[in-house]
Amino acid sequence: MLWIKIFIAMHTVISITMKTLDDIPVGESWATKFKVTTFLQDGVPVRPKALNVGEVHPGKPGVYEGLGIIKKRDRDKQRLEVIDVETRLNFYVPYADCWDWDTIEWCDNDGIEQR
Repeated sequence: MLWIKIFIAMHTVISITMKTLDDIPVGESWATKFKVTTFLQDGVPVRPKALNVGEVHPGKPGVYEGLGIIKKRDRDKQRLEVIDVETRLNFYVPYADCWDWDTIEWCDNDGIEQR
């Protein structure tokens, strides 16, 4: 099983500037910071397994910012599907709501804490 080490320093500015989705080379793994409006509980995105009619969602709408691995990109709609590295939830994010791009390195799980 592979786990990920992301070498993005959260406190430094990444000098890679993306102008379009075409600037991301095909076949390479990339990560980006992103923001999305979703349901949050204590600042963390929540998704219930299944809600029945009349049940209340366990969260309130808010803006979430995270660091995500790019899973898919849609050039026509200028959207990305990213996997948030903290929550492991998938989000569909407009390209305009992404910044701080960098490549990632996949490695074996030697020495990496598993969740």
